[in-house]
This record gives sequence, C-alpha cells and structure tokens, in this order.
Amino acid sequence: MKFALFGNTYQAKKSAHVERLLSILSQHNAEVHICREFYQFLTNDLKISIRHAGVFDGNNFEADMILSIGGDGTFLKAASRVGSRNIPILGINTGRLGFLADVSPEERFPPLFLQTPAVLAAYCKYPAKNKN
Repeated sequence: MKFALFGNTYQAKKSAHVERLLSILSQHNAEVHICREFYQFLTNDLKISIRHAGVFDGNNFEADMILSIGGDGTFLKAASRVGSRNIPILGINTGRLGFLADVSPEERFPPLFLQTPAVLAAYCKYPAKNKN
C-alpha cells in the first residue's frame, strides 16, 4: 500500500510520533512518500534518519492513502494538494484540538489497517465505530 505523508513543520516536540508511525509503516512493508518540506524538516531540523521513503513536491504524488500529521491546518493543506483525486486522508492530530485531524498519535490502529485500502478507508470514514 502506498502512503503520502504531509506534516506540520512547526512541532519539533512531536517528532517521536512521526518516528513511531514510520516504524509501523516499515514493519508492514508500506511504500512511503513524504512531502519535501516535511521530509527536510524531519531530516535536517530534527535529525531523524528516514530510510526507504520517497520524496515528492507539490501535487506530484500517487498514493492509496494520505496521512496528515499535525492539526486541522495541515489536514486542509493535504486536502488541497489531493484535490479531486478521491484519495482518503487520515488526520493524525498532534496539536491541541482537532476537528478534521481526529486520530491522536497515542491511539493504536487496528493491525489490519495497513493491509487493504478499503479497510483503512472504512476506519477513516467511520472512526467512532472502530475505536475501542
């Protein structure tokens, strides 16, 4: 499964969440592509070593799922770049309050969430039914 990651470049203290997410994706052999600005923030500013990830600019990406790591502003930025491509977006809220970015980084995703786009899309569309 291919993921495109967008993230907030102003929350350095939240880097542990990104590292954990990348580790989970790697464990499930996910193909990960990261928005260049976020990638540079992670590698240059936070000194996070990221292996096996592609980097993309602007709207030049293909993905089965978008992961937006930040708050509602980051989610809206990701949505504007997705445009009309009909790619589901999962907002992982690392801010104070999120209406669009609804999943907290502390939540454990169902193990099946990386195995099929349909299951992940259902989890994102109906998160209250899937949270325990």
